[in-house]
Amino acid sequence: MISYEHLVNYYSGKNNDLARDYAEKQLEIAKAYGNSNGRQTALKQLIGLAPAPRRATYAEEYVRLSDSLGDAALKAQNTFAKIRFDEERKEEEISNLTTRNELQELQSRQMRTRWFTSLLVALLLILGLSFLIYYFRQRHKKEKIREVHNTESRISKVIHDELANDIFNVMSSLDNVAPEPVIDKLEKIYLRTRDLSRENSDIDTGPEFINSLVATLSVNTPSHTRLILKGENSVNWQKIAPEKKMVLYRVLQELMVNMKKHSGAKHVAISFAETPKSLEINYSDTGTGFTAEGLKKGNGLRNVENRLASVNGKIMFAAEADRGLKAGIQIPV
Repeated sequence: MISYEHLVNYYSGKNNDLARDYAEKQLEIAKAYGNSNGRQTALKQLIGLAPAPRRATYAEEYVRLSDSLGDAALKAQNTFAKIRFDEERKEEEISNLTTRNELQELQSRQMRTRWFTSLLVALLLILGLSFLIYYFRQRHKKEKIREVHNTESRISKVIHDELANDIFNVMSSLDNVAPEPVIDKLEKIYLRTRDLSRENSDIDTGPEFINSLVATLSVNTPSHTRLILKGENSVNWQKIAPEKKMVLYRVLQELMVNMKKHSGAKHVAISFAETPKSLEINYSDTGTGFTAEGLKKGNGLRNVENRLASVNGKIMFAAEADRGLKAGIQIPV
């Protein structure tokens, strides 16, 4: 078809009839192949080469073809524009969807962050509240132990300064008047009051604690009894809380007083040992001991258990009649 177009151009002005024949063949081939551009080119050439009657026909056909091609071009242009517009909208929707997904992900992360933050705050509040409860409970325990100690010290002072002195004054005034048995009974009462005041006197919980404790244990050891101490100087007493020292002092004092009054032991052994978590004291004597029923009824031994419970300590007794008393004490440090 291109060769016919070249032939038409070549023969135009030289041999118009031949050029017209080539143009008509170009038109036929263009129609056969549906080549609109080829038809339009052939019709344009025939308008200039064809005689007047045919020229109008070719012109009309050329106009119709041009309009059709213009509509097709416009339609194609509109279609392309629509496709481009749809693509842009699609890209915009994808962009909006991506932005929306990113926003949702950001909101989700923020919600997770808020949730974890709320959980952490709640956990900290629970831990803080638990610590405060524990702190106030421990402080209440310490205050209670100190209050008991202060009360015992006040009672001791009253007994020593008032009751014992009054008994001593009565004994002095009756020395030359009352019979000797009466004076002896008064003297025994006087000694008991002095012992009672010593048992409830102030406790030195400072650097001299162990010396004060050893002195008390010695004072409460009868003359016929041998006291054996072991490990008392191996304990780091400085790190033991004052309240625990008070309790230990009273507990050992109670055990010694109990031994002195009831057991008649010839030997008493007390050993001290410190572990990473607790202070352990083992007491044993060779006295008369107790039956299981006697242990339950003894007020002094119940007092020992109650004192130790106030500092989360515990005591285990092992006793048999006529075979002495053994006790294992454990106090957390």
